[in-house]
Amino acid sequence: MSTIPIKMLKLLAKNMALNYPSYLHRMFTINCPSSITGLWTLIKLFLDKDTVKKVGIFGLNNWQQPLLQAVNPD
Repeated sequence: MSTIPIKMLKLLAKNMALNYPSYLHRMFTINCPSSITGLWTLIKLFLDKDTVKKVGIFGLNNWQQPLLQAVNPD
């Protein structure tokens, strides 16, 4: 794959973030299949770092601690 399309995708993602600000506070997706978590690893390369921090994509394990940090357990 050429680096030109990757650069263009990153520029497009940056411009979208600047022109269409996010209202998302935090999102958790739990029990995702490994194909989704793998896809997320690729997709987040094109997203703004602040957006990536807001999204949590988790498989079957290791989701409890990040969720409890964001949400009151009561």
